[in-house]
Amino acid sequence: MAAKMRWRCVPGVQRSRRAAFSWARILGRCTRLVFEVCGIPCKHEKFAQVGIARVGADEADALEGVADESKLSVFTPLLDSVCFTSCGDIQATMPIEVASPGDHHLCHRTSDWWSGGPEWDLKGRALRAYLEVDLVRGDLSFRLESWTEEPIVVSCPDLLTESPRPWTPLVSISQGHEARICDLHLVCSS
Repeated sequence: MAAKMRWRCVPGVQRSRRAAFSWARILGRCTRLVFEVCGIPCKHEKFAQVGIARVGADEADALEGVADESKLSVFTPLLDSVCFTSCGDIQATMPIEVASPGDHHLCHRTSDWWSGGPEWDLKGRALRAYLEVDLVRGDLSFRLESWTEEPIVVSCPDLLTESPRPWTPLVSISQGHEARICDLHLVCSS
């Protein structure tokens, strides 16, 4: 049985998924996100990833009979995710296919893992990661530093699956990193 991934909440961080990410419930739209991730200068390589995720209800509250969907804690299970990592990997909890590798030579490792994407050097500098999520086609595209760069496009058919849990932005960082969402756009097609 596979171990469930857990979230670690930092004191003082907003914990309301419903308030922070109500935009994710709007299906039929393309969403553009810009994440800014920065790290402190150090001799050890640090890890970061950005993407989208779907999380379940907090299991500790379920055991106590409390239904608070806005709470994230170490007991909140990760249901699904698609992530672009700082070591150049694309990882998911579902099968994914690369529809376009952009300017990179990607290598298919398993049904839910590709490698060979751009590596992010986060030693003492900020870097912007651009993510476009299309919940109509079930695609994600990823770029570093600019919207004009040729994107890596990943096809995720499971993004089209109906679920009571919305897709939300995901940022996972190592100690010494900081991250923020700089920009969020809903792109309406006519």
